[in-house]
Amino acid sequence: MGYRNPDKIGGLQNSFNYKGFNLRINADYAIGHIISNGALARSMGQGRAFNEGAPSQALGANVWKNQGDVGKKYARFSFADADFGQRNYLRQATLGNNSSYNSDVSVMYEKGDFLALREITLSYDVPREITKKFRSSGLNLFASVYNVGYLTAYKGLNPEIYSGFDPGGYPRPRQFSLGANLKF
Repeated sequence: MGYRNPDKIGGLQNSFNYKGFNLRINADYAIGHIISNGALARSMGQGRAFNEGAPSQALGANVWKNQGDVGKKYARFSFADADFGQRNYLRQATLGNNSSYNSDVSVMYEKGDFLALREITLSYDVPREITKKFRSSGLNLFASVYNVGYLTAYKGLNPEIYSGFDPGGYPRPRQFSLGANLKF
């Protein structure tokens, strides 16, 4: 298993109108790419069980702890490991065109498919009978939310990773907007 570029990237835009209301939804997607969850690998390799800051995976029941344990997803880790903080999960490995601190442990690879909801805007055109009262030719009220979120099975913070290695960067921040357009 290794890094793979997205097979398909695209966008969607829909608008719905009803009695002066308009709902606009913008989204985009990427399918077919694989991401190495480097942030999880780093925290698993350095955050030991029962330590502050250890990820939930490190404290769960799905970790190999004793010799003979089978069917566990993650390697064991403890302060007694000779490779403390390193080779259980993090290695110097070339991944795509990046040769920095990476994980080449297959359990850290995940599908990166996502649908990103970029914008949802609800607007209302105030009826002409009302806007005439204050000598306006039109009034539009709107509320928008941008970077709403992702629909994805990827467990990292941000599925929009096209380099193949997720260092743990945050996704785009959510933004809100309220406003009015007044025409004279």
